[in-house]
Amino acid sequence: VKGKVVSLKEFGVFVEIEEGVEGLIHISDLSWGYVKHPREVVKVGDIVEAKVLEIDPERRRISLGLKQIFPDPWENIEEKYPVGSTVRVRVNKVSTRGALVEVEEGVEGRIPLEELSWKRVTRVNDVVRRNQLVEAKVLAIDRESRQLTLSLRALRPNPWEEAQTRWQVGDIVEGKIQRLMNFGAFVELAPEIEALLPLSEIAWEPVKHPSQVFKKGQTVSLKIIEFKPEEQRIVVSRKALLPDPWEIIKTRYPLGSIHEGKVVRLVDFGAFVELEEGWDGLVHISEIAEERISSPQEVLKEGDVVKVKVIKLDDAERKIGLSIKQALREEEEKARKEQTQEGKITLGDVIGEKLATILNNLKK
Repeated sequence: VKGKVVSLKEFGVFVEIEEGVEGLIHISDLSWGYVKHPREVVKVGDIVEAKVLEIDPERRRISLGLKQIFPDPWENIEEKYPVGSTVRVRVNKVSTRGALVEVEEGVEGRIPLEELSWKRVTRVNDVVRRNQLVEAKVLAIDRESRQLTLSLRALRPNPWEEAQTRWQVGDIVEGKIQRLMNFGAFVELAPEIEALLPLSEIAWEPVKHPSQVFKKGQTVSLKIIEFKPEEQRIVVSRKALLPDPWEIIKTRYPLGSIHEGKVVRLVDFGAFVELEEGWDGLVHISEIAEERISSPQEVLKEGDVVKVKVIKLDDAERKIGLSIKQALREEEEKARKEQTQEGKITLGDVIGEKLATILNNLKK
């Protein structure tokens, strides 16, 4: 039937078929494609040709369809857009999950976020924009949801295939800092290949945020510590290329050595003593004094300078165990030995002088 558009509503269009007889074209029956509002298709006063879908005499309602005049573009979809074929599409909408595109009127597709590029994409607008025309590869056809699944990256060589033969764990690589995140940084090693530099692998000392060390675009040398090209995952480390301060600390504070340190924190189970900036050792409560104490505060306070003996170096935990009482014991023992040695020398000197006097008198 032919009729005149007399009214536009959000849910559809009222068409006057003849005087006193109107039909409704629901918004979903205006086009095979997505329609946000009827005004995108028709305007008041337009003469349209529509197909009668349903007549309800009791409710005096006629349902019409405009799109039914034209063939359903999904009838031969597999022939027009077979899986594996390349199609030119227009980007209709971008979101955090990817992009929605129009293949033709009535045929829509989606490009998932992971199919936009071989590298990690955080902002879809960095790859595609609304109304942009792009070529994509058909990955799947879903008749039920009337949607194609498409890919941009499938039209380009997979860089991870080359990466399999290019790198391995232990290799030293150069990369450019792309993004700084709370948990670390993403580093570009090659076009469309990024590696993760975890926060814990930036430096031996604690780093709260990668921006303390890096700037976006900075080139850095790194060591590959995890390499899984089949999962498109590379983990790198900066600290692996830096001297391990723990090895230096072990050389500077060997087992059995005695040092001076400052009490920086008291806890129920002992006291933490700073040996140098960034390195504390724990004096367990049982190693504070010879006598039994119930709390470190009985004999220590923060800021006290004390002598401590290194009694434990834990490689796994990178922790130092200290003892105040053993250091004091050794210091006292050392002092006793020195006093005894001084006493022996003094007595010998005195006897020697007396013997010399007697011998001189005999000679006379």
